[in-house]
Amino acid sequence: MYQGAEYLFGADSSSTEFFDCSSFTQRVYGEIGITLPRTSRSQFHTGTKIEREELETGDLVFFDTNEDEVINHVAIFINENTLLHATRSKGVDYTGFTEYWKKYYTLAVRVIE
Repeated sequence: MYQGAEYLFGADSSSTEFFDCSSFTQRVYGEIGITLPRTSRSQFHTGTKIEREELETGDLVFFDTNEDEVINHVAIFINENTLLHATRSKGVDYTGFTEYWKKYYTLAVRVIE
């Protein structure tokens, strides 16, 4: 739907041309009636916390890529091999749930019950 939209840190979720990771998730879930806070650090306080082994399509997964114990990225879990998110390098795109992302994985929440 928004695949290919460019990355812009601080982008507003009302935009469909530019997203950052959390404005993208805020926009996508807002379209199905789920209100999320603006930032990834706030979004991880929503929904129900789940274990990595319990991940299902549509769950939000959070990362600490700076390894400073602060959430700084959120993605939508598609399956054990795929994430949907807005990244600096590709904008909105499907990417592999690679060893890179697994290394920085912090926690997940389910917002769709």
